[in-house]
Amino acid sequence: MPVSRKKVLFAAAYVGVILGLFATGALAFFPAASGTSLTEASARPAVTATALNRAVSASRSGGQIVAEAGVARRQGALARIADLRAKHEKTLIKPETDFTMATFNVQGSTHRGGGPGRTLLAAAILQSRGVDVASLQEIQGNQRGAFLSRYGGTFGMYPHGHVGEGDAQNEVVWRKSRFELVVGTTRTYHYFGGHARRMPLVKLRDKKTRAEFWVTSYHNPASGVMGYGNQAGWRSRNVYAQIRDANSLIRTGAALIIAGDMNERDSYFCKMVLNTAMHASNGGSDAGGCHPPAENTIDWILGSPNVDFSGHTRDDSASVDRATDHPLFFTQVHIVSPRISRP
Repeated sequence: MPVSRKKVLFAAAYVGVILGLFATGALAFFPAASGTSLTEASARPAVTATALNRAVSASRSGGQIVAEAGVARRQGALARIADLRAKHEKTLIKPETDFTMATFNVQGSTHRGGGPGRTLLAAAILQSRGVDVASLQEIQGNQRGAFLSRYGGTFGMYPHGHVGEGDAQNEVVWRKSRFELVVGTTRTYHYFGGHARRMPLVKLRDKKTRAEFWVTSYHNPASGVMGYGNQAGWRSRNVYAQIRDANSLIRTGAALIIAGDMNERDSYFCKMVLNTAMHASNGGSDAGGCHPPAENTIDWILGSPNVDFSGHTRDDSASVDRATDHPLFFTQVHIVSPRISRP
């Protein structure tokens, strides 16, 4: 019980005793008004200091009992809350998922002829490598059409069908037997000459385990191609915007995979790992500074802290060379996503 309430109880008891003394005195001095004679009044026992102390002690004891009862009630309530929390914890799980992730620039039709056929070859390579989720770059309209006509029943694709042609050339694809699209959105960055380009950010869910994770497909502009000069400034702006967006998701505890053709080597890695909690599928470290992986690449797969990589592979085989001018990069992924309610 709060101290103030104890004081109130004590004061009430004390006032009661004083009023009793006053009433007794009134009876003694005004017997006619009360109907009691002076002799009868004086025959009654006097209220002594001992009696007063006993009354006060009784008041204190009563206050202590009330206080202890209040403490017991609070302890009982806390115990019930703890029990409910424990029961709720038993209904929560941390779902996990394992899959093969790839990033693949399939070289757009406007850069090299035979785009639809080359894309079908690229898709067959993804199938043969057991890829479940992939970030694709430069997959232009006729290439997307070829991919979906042959593999539309196997793979989902975003943002195809939701954005214009320019913004649809970077896609995230996923094996529909294993994953479902939860959220499909885009983030706007800079492409050649600073032109705005919306790039996909999708949230996928494992159909079996219900684990969820985000995946990007980024393509930052290269320098000295298509008549454009040095694009380093636009790339730098993109990287810091991508750092901002990564940190925004990581702070929520979400699992995030950033993948794509960044057109930067060590500098991209260093900027990302030194300014976020991301790490690369092909190694490297930020311990005591930036230590890039030995592999020399502009195509990257990076993951947030709850994303583990293993078996990173660079496929630069003859079949890949026939399909595109980039290697295929793929890795095994293990994700522990934030807790959800048990199904």
